[in-house]
Amino acid sequence: PVSYDFWAVGIDCCVPLPPASFWCGGAAYDTEAHSATRWMGDADRSYFRLAIQQAEVEYGIKAKHPLLLSWTRDASGDAERLRKAGQWRFTLWICAALAVQAVIVGIVAAHF
Repeated sequence: PVSYDFWAVGIDCCVPLPPASFWCGGAAYDTEAHSATRWMGDADRSYFRLAIQQAEVEYGIKAKHPLLLSWTRDASGDAERLRKAGQWRFTLWICAALAVQAVIVGIVAAHF
């Protein structure tokens, strides 16, 4: 049997009752959006899985290994923005740790 493993997801952006409507992702109605990024959040994963199970029952389909995706116009740009944000946070925390260590060394050195 066919397995439907790619699922576009989002939060508070669909109407499940007829006429069904789905506008999740910043590029839902963008005709230039031909890519997606993988949804990596763990907090909502169980709710998405429940929705997929409901769709399996309602439409008689199977989703063996569902991948959760969010529509986007520029997946590479999104990944680059996430990389830069992560790099900035990493640098910030390294500097904070260095400052704390400097204070601790200063306190210890003052006591000798």
